[in-house]
This record gives sequence, structure tokens and C-alpha cells, in this order.
Amino acid sequence: MLCTGAVTAAVLPLTGCALESGATATAAADDADLVQAALADEADFAATCKGIRERNRSLTKQLDVVLAGQEAHIAALAELGEAPSAPNPTPKPGQSAASVSRTAARLHEKRMADSQAAQAGALAQLFASMAASHAVTAQYWRTR
Repeated sequence: MLCTGAVTAAVLPLTGCALESGATATAAADDADLVQAALADEADFAATCKGIRERNRSLTKQLDVVLAGQEAHIAALAELGEAPSAPNPTPKPGQSAASVSRTAARLHEKRMADSQAAQAGALAQLFASMAASHAVTAQYWRTR
């Protein structure tokens, strides 16, 4: 399935990266390590995308869609854990659209594993939603 920028922009918000009402701080405490690791991953991916966008202005619109999704992921996770300081957004040499695809694919796998490991049902759903978002992102950027 090939996704266009418009389809990606339409699909990412549908993954609903937000906690359902009723998620408690107690549930988050059981999964604190998962939340902190996910926050770090998501913040690092956002910083990487910002850095790539700075170097490749032609990708601004597409990366803005990815960054909007990342901001939603970070905001949802930050409700459960302490948000890490933003990593340095300067991309490493060679980071490009292919880096976005590879990183999104890796984060898809990590969030799926987190979903299975999470003790709290609402957090498991959040991780599954994030995994779906990353799968769409990886597929889209594979074609760039």
C-alpha cells in the first residue's frame, strides 16, 4: 500500500494517540520504565526529523506531518511520565528520508512490544496506537 502525504496526514490523527479517560497514575507507576523509554525514543525521533527538515527544506511538509504525530505521542506519554529534555536536533551525516523510514519501522516494533508488556490496558492501547502510526510513517517514507 502506498500512502500519499494527504493520506498520511489523514491517517495519523486517526490513530488517536491519547490516553482514554480513566487511565490512572497508579497504572502508569506499574509501567514507569516503559513510559520513560518510550518518551526518550519518541523525543529522539522528533529531534531527528527536525534536524533532517533543517537540512532538507523540500521535505518540510511531509516531515511536519510526522512531527505532528510525534508531538501527539510525546504529549500522551508525558501525561504518565516526565518528558525528557529535547535531544540535539542536528542529524548525523547520511540521515535522510530513508532514516525516517528505518526509525519509524524500529519504533513500530518497539511500541508493539511495549503494548504487549504494558500492565495497564489504556497504556497498552496507547502503545498499539503509536505502533500503528509508526507503521504508516515507515511505509510512506519507504517510497521517498
